[in-house]
Amino acid sequence: MPTYKGILYPLTKHHQGFLHNADYNLEQLKCNMATIILTEQGERVFEPYYGTNLLNVDLNRPEELIKDIFRQNIAKALKRWEKRIQVKDIQVNISVYESNLILMTSVYFIDPFNLKNVEELHVQKSLGGIDGRPMPF
Repeated sequence: MPTYKGILYPLTKHHQGFLHNADYNLEQLKCNMATIILTEQGERVFEPYYGTNLLNVDLNRPEELIKDIFRQNIAKALKRWEKRIQVKDIQVNISVYESNLILMTSVYFIDPFNLKNVEELHVQKSLGGIDGRPMPF
């Protein structure tokens, strides 16, 4: 019988009205990591430093520098808030989709439940509209 650890991300509802639960530790770990990446600092009233600070990055810089800043912010947030994992690599891509700037992140980390495996997590986050914003790319 599975031990439920929390709510599954992305949020989905069961036909009876309750939210689906994550029933596997690695699945819940990935959900926690996605929540950290998608949450901006200051969003949580009682935990203002939870999450990343990606929306405040100055985009008027060279693209590689911006990607490096994103990688550092994500790594710092994951190290602080999800201590069970060891990040091996973070890949960041920035693209424009329907006048919105989209951050696509792939995090490769060691599975704490099976140390021989390297797991991956893919997260997309909107950085807002591009109208009137200077873009380096």
